[in-house]
Amino acid sequence: MGSSIDTERFPEWEPFTYAVEERRPETGTWCEAWTVRDIVAHQAGNAEELARVLGAHLAGDPVGTRGFEEREAPLPGHDRR
Repeated sequence: MGSSIDTERFPEWEPFTYAVEERRPETGTWCEAWTVRDIVAHQAGNAEELARVLGAHLAGDPVGTRGFEEREAPLPGHDRR
């Protein structure tokens, strides 16, 4: 997986991607109820929410963060498991 992430500023990126690439999506994690897929989707959702909130702030139209249920809802057409 090629990456243009600044690993000096985000040193956790490389071990995270290595760990994800070495496991199947349905593999369990230390968080008993979460699979590798769940963790990746959660982190992607965090990035999306941060971009949404910061983008609105920078545009001069601040918004609040959405609640967990809204942020973590399955995408249309995708089953959580």
